[in-house]
Order: sequence, then structure tokens, then C-alpha cells
Amino acid sequence: MLDALKEAAADRAAKGSIHPEQQQHRAGGHSAGIDFFFDEVEAAAWPCAVAAKMDSFAADIATIETVLAGRAKALGAEIRRDAKVESVAQSDLGVTVFANGERYHGRWLVGCDGGRSTVRKMSGIGFAGTDPEFTGYSVEATLADTTTLTPGRNLAPGGVFISAPPGTIWMADFDCGVAHRTAALTRVHVEAVLKNVSGIDVVLKTLQFASTWTDRAQLASEYRRGRVLVAGDAAHVHSPLGGQGLDLGLGDAMNLGRKLAAVKRGNAPVDLLDSYEWERQPVAAAILNWSRAQGALIRPGYRASPILRGCRIQAPRFPARAIREHP
Repeated sequence: MLDALKEAAADRAAKGSIHPEQQQHRAGGHSAGIDFFFDEVEAAAWPCAVAAKMDSFAADIATIETVLAGRAKALGAEIRRDAKVESVAQSDLGVTVFANGERYHGRWLVGCDGGRSTVRKMSGIGFAGTDPEFTGYSVEATLADTTTLTPGRNLAPGGVFISAPPGTIWMADFDCGVAHRTAALTRVHVEAVLKNVSGIDVVLKTLQFASTWTDRAQLASEYRRGRVLVAGDAAHVHSPLGGQGLDLGLGDAMNLGRKLAAVKRGNAPVDLLDSYEWERQPVAAAILNWSRAQGALIRPGYRASPILRGCRIQAPRFPARAIREHP
């Protein structure tokens, strides 16, 4: 699968995007929109070892989904799209799901249906957390004047924006998440938000792409209820600050997948599935708090630069049991 992703990355033009490959020295990640590099962090303080040399390449979500779907099909999985879950009922023998008028039955059900998970809601699993403070924007546009915005990360009167010439813009507008999924993402709207955030009169000639997201942070109260389990965004949602979302979901899948397989084959007791929550929920809780902290650093009126200047950046520490492998 990794080879397929690398091949797709080689064919994909990532011009204008803010990505580790474009940095002058090897990127180690980013936090609150601040890039940091392996030669500027104390990796020895991290609880988990990091390889001395790692390859990095750009891969978009669509490509990753295509590669993973191809692998799943090769292993015999059947993928049915546009099959909206209508009801979920479980018993001691299994789980029954109705979707698009059809009935499906299995021994286990894993809800991976996003932050607004129908499976989670119908199974009575709670989802508590904090409301959003801002609407985030990811934008690709053609600027009338490419020198109007200062490249890189900019703390501004209305929030923060990151500009990567000629037309890639990331920004956070502190509107309590009101615009997310409600505002029409037109050129005029994006232009107005950019002016509000940056305090600069920016003219967009054309708008190629725009999407929104928020810093809403919520965590499932339990990862397993009987024969129903949740994973990925169905178990936790947070802002993309720090870039932890995809890894967090894949970690859920790897942890739960092998355990479900072992239980199904009769190689492990059903109780093994309880360790999925013990190991993965604390990791998600730590990431949510890390995400909230990054949101605070970009809040208008709060200037992080004097605090961060001269400081070393450390990765979040997870509870010991969160990184301990179950026997």
C-alpha cells in the first residue's frame, strides 16, 4: 500500500501547498500553524522512539481512501456506498442493521461513520466535549496581487492565517463555528472573511476551492457497547491543528482490527475487545486536549510568539496504559 501511495504522490502536483517536502530542512510536524523541524525538537524526551531517518511525501485523502479501498477489496471486502444506516439493533447473537431498506446482520458492528455517527447515536453511546470557537478555512484562489499577504504564518487582528503563494490560504475566523456548513463558500464570502481575519483588503480574482472545519472537540463516552464499537471520527472529533486526525483514526483501525480478527477466529476471548477502549480512548483524550491548546494559541488578542520564542516543542505525553500493548 505504501508503494501505491508513493507512486500516486509522484504523479501529483503539490505546488503551492504547505508541506514538509517544501521546507529547507526536514519537518517534524506543526502545532497551532507553527512548523517545527527535527533539528529543533528534543526527540529524546518523547516517550516513543522516532526513526532517525524517515521518508516523507504528500498524499491527499482521496488517494489514501482509494488505496485502502483497493486493499480491502483485494482481501474480499464488499464496499457499499450511499447505504445510509436507518436503524441498529443488537442481541447476544449479533447486530442487525437496516440501510436503504435492506437488512444486514453480523456478529459485530463497527461504526466508522464520522463525527455525526448514526451508529453511535442509535447505540446510546455518549459524545461529550467542547463547542467550537472558530471556523477554519482551507482555500485555493487566484489573488489579484500575490504580494498582498505575507507568506507563512501570520497572527492577525481577527485570528490567524497562513499564506503559501501563489494562492493557498489557511485561516481561522473566531465566529464560534457559525459559518461551518451554513455559509455559502463563494468568492465574496471568502474574501470578506479573509479581510476580517487579516485586516487587509485582499482581492480574489477567482476561487478554485474552499472548505471549512471547526475546533469542536468531542470524545465517545465508551468505545464498545455490547456488540457495537466505534472508531475514527465516530469516536472522537477535533480540529486538524497539529495534523493528528488521520493517524488517530488509523490507530483505532489497527488496534481494533487485529482484535476483532482474533476473537472471530476463536484465538482470543471476547474480553480482549475491552482493551480497545482502554488503549485508544486515553490517546484520543490527549489529542483533543492538545488540539484545544493549539486553538488557544491562535485566539485573537493572545500572542503566543513571546511564549514560544526560544522554547523547545515537545509531543504530548500519553498515559502509560495508552501505549502499552495488550498481551
